[in-house]
Amino acid sequence: MTTRCALYGFVLVCAAFAAYTVGVIAAPIRWLLFDPPGLRQLNEALVWYSGVPLFFGSLLVAWDLLNWSAYSGPVKMPPGIQ
Repeated sequence: MTTRCALYGFVLVCAAFAAYTVGVIAAPIRWLLFDPPGLRQLNEALVWYSGVPLFFGSLLVAWDLLNWSAYSGPVKMPPGIQ
């Protein structure tokens, strides 16, 4: 049984976009709270580090697409079917 890396890559990419979206939505809320330094650092880290799962997810998807030949092979037909 083979593992499709693109599936896990897609999950990581979706998690990265979700983290980025939460960071962008949290910015106006932070501004309404008069921009406390702790929340600003948390917000910046959330947006900045959302690129890490995006990068690794993209690598997994690319790995799966470039290794497509490992999954393809001759199709074995049962006897009697043409």
